Amino acid sequence: MKMTEQMIIEEARKYMQPASAIQPQKPICAKQHRIVLAETGIEYKTPQITNRRDLENFCVRLNENECFEKYSIIAVNAQCQVIGVYSIQGSLSEVNAYPRVVTTYALLANAHSVFFTHNHPGGTCTPSKEDINATIMLKNLLKALDIHVLDHLITTPDGRAYSMAQHGDM
Repeated sequence: MKMTEQMIIEEARKYMQPASAIQPQKPICAKQHRIVLAETGIEYKTPQITNRRDLENFCVRLNENECFEKYSIIAVNAQCQVIGVYSIQGSLSEVNAYPRVVTTYALLANAHSVFFTHNHPGGTCTPSKEDINATIMLKNLLKALDIHVLDHLITTPDGRAYSMAQHGDM
């Protein structure tokens, strides 16, 4: 069965919050933004990440209250305005960021660049060798697609953050 545009909109509505419930600090995807704008006339402004402090605040807020590891891809446009976030839930001590999933999301979001973030519920900010190797591999993979990986932040429940770009790990 071929999906019509109306059917796609109906399907998207199932996963959307009412426009009045959208909180500015939580980004929505570009498709949801277009539907909210078309149906309500409300322009939804997403945050712009202009420095490491903006990124740190965004990621800490994104990962707060998580008791399992969560890996997120933050897609941004050329002006570093957030156009979407995709999160992958993990277990108590690990999360798998599959290259196919990460690249598919970055392409579907039409991202100019991406940030990665994941949390360490145990409280340590230091990246593991696996964290560093996976980030380097994803960075090289996305570079071939002309999508820039700008940073990978690891956050902890107490609000600390570790920037792989700042520490030269990527």
